[in-house]
Amino acid sequence: EQVGSYLVPLFARALDGQAGPAVIEECCKALQDCIGTLDYTLLKAELVPRLHAACMRTTSGSVRVYTLTLMAKVVGRLDREEANKIIDTAAQ
Repeated sequence: EQVGSYLVPLFARALDGQAGPAVIEECCKALQDCIGTLDYTLLKAELVPRLHAACMRTTSGSVRVYTLTLMAKVVGRLDREEANKIIDTAAQ
């Protein structure tokens, strides 16, 4: 619960696009430890769209790997539509 209310806004801000690749990479490293505990609503509304965007706009290979890894960790918890978006992102 504390992760959702305190850390998710920080993660979301870091993934929003103004941060450089190093910040996004550190954000993804931190998210790896707690992404499994976040509820569905936070994942779908806050994090997954930002992970998609960060993955698609970056030229950094490590950021792309981290974001795809995080999306792979949560794909089983999302609805079919979101899961298909993740698969499409991975295919690109």
